[in-house]
Amino acid sequence: MMGQALTIAKKDIKTEFRTKEMIFSMFIFSLFIMVAFYFAFYFYSIGQEKLEPLVPPILWITFCFAGMFGLHTSFSKEKDRGSLDGLMLCPMDRSAIYFGKIISNYFLILLVDISSVIFFTMFFSYDYNGNIIPVLIVVLLGTFSFVISGTLVSGIAVNSRSIRGVLIPILLIPVILLTVLMPSINATSKALEGNILDAIPELRILGMFAVIYIALAYLLFDFVLEE
Repeated sequence: MMGQALTIAKKDIKTEFRTKEMIFSMFIFSLFIMVAFYFAFYFYSIGQEKLEPLVPPILWITFCFAGMFGLHTSFSKEKDRGSLDGLMLCPMDRSAIYFGKIISNYFLILLVDISSVIFFTMFFSYDYNGNIIPVLIVVLLGTFSFVISGTLVSGIAVNSRSIRGVLIPILLIPVILLTVLMPSINATSKALEGNILDAIPELRILGMFAVIYIALAYLLFDFVLEE
């Protein structure tokens, strides 16, 4: 099954780098969010002292909303082109489609998340207190948990043609708020203080819910894509 998932992921990544639809929209949206925060902070004269506690929520708000752009197109492109029906008819476990989408979505969204970290450094002249490596560790795991849950929700929403773009955030935000977003913000805050070991409880929460979402998707994904 994993070989089939890797084949699907490789196909999606190749297609994306050829069209650049998903990654370009996420990249531009994350840039716009950073610009909006920059001007808000500039007009209200918020200095480095006041900026410090706002860094984790700003980053994760950017990650989540930019990532939703990518998740929106993850299955919708396949559905609109008719290729999703072909994948469903292939002689393979349908959960391979889910795992393939996880791999491709994680790769692409992680690229945008890392770009957002760089954007934040550029706009706010912020050096993450010299703790960029612990912060990136949290970003890696938090993004993985976000993609796992988001890919499942994207699969659920793909058959709702008229409200597909609206349905994903409506379904996804309540799911990730306490299970992904809050633990990731808290873990990032602790990572900025220089000791990633203090963030282990939050990282455990992220890992636990990642396993739960994967298990649910494995059991239910056969029914998710049905009309």
